Amino acid sequence: MSASAMGVYLEYAAYFPNRSGSEVAYLEQAYPRPRYFFPVTFAVQSVILSFSSGNAMVFAQYIFAIRDYTPTPWEQKGVAVAGYTLVTLLVVFNTKFSYRLSNAIGMIKLMTLLFVAITGLVVLGGHTRVRDPGLNFRQPFKGNITPYGATTALYKIVFSYAGFENAFNVVNEVKDPVKKIKANGFIALLLVTLLYILANVAYFAAVLKTELKNAKQIAAALFFTHVFGTGGAIKGLNFLIALSAVGSLIAALLGTSRMIRECGRCIYQAPATSILTDIR
Repeated sequence: MSASAMGVYLEYAAYFPNRSGSEVAYLEQAYPRPRYFFPVTFAVQSVILSFSSGNAMVFAQYIFAIRDYTPTPWEQKGVAVAGYTLVTLLVVFNTKFSYRLSNAIGMIKLMTLLFVAITGLVVLGGHTRVRDPGLNFRQPFKGNITPYGATTALYKIVFSYAGFENAFNVVNEVKDPVKKIKANGFIALLLVTLLYILANVAYFAAVLKTELKNAKQIAAALFFTHVFGTGGAIKGLNFLIALSAVGSLIAALLGTSRMIRECGRCIYQAPATSILTDIR
């Protein structure tokens, strides 16, 4: 599904290589009537309903995990808001540095995923403190499957691979964007797919299903604890996950800012009376 969506984005990018903002520009061109309807609607949706709080909450959870502290809901929200604010200020005041930092963190994320994947294979080989690494793989389909559960699982899986559109949010800022995204985008998606699958295998090899179910966003912290114990190395690994959440937040904010800019450009080109007349 993600590869198909990326193919559609790439086709639109080939038509409009000088337009950033991805969905804003593509919807405007695909549905020109009623005039300005989609840019206005998308602007309302982006400002009111768009959010990246998930990455901020993951950042807060792993910051507390580093300290081995169980926060109250308000403490967790406070750290998440503080992190979100600092990243926003970074993007506002130094865009070029934000790009470089996002790329650097992206490399760290790949190395962390690779480390988790290799460690998971070592766990399956029985060379760690985990007593029964094959426990979760016995009767893997045991239990009742509901339409709600399947739909929720599919949504979360698709969301995990949804970051590729950020490349199309900044198409106008990339030299020869179509060629570069075509060459690198699908390779990146394939690489991340393999690493995500191996990371999930690693989690299920080291952590009980019940613990994973209750852990929600901090499954990696449980994995590190089960494999390496509670030493200082765990704090460093949890810090890498928190840093990864910051990188995702920077990329999301850079892309969202380009979307809002494109919305403003589309709307600014015509008076409000013209927009209302076209819609009517």
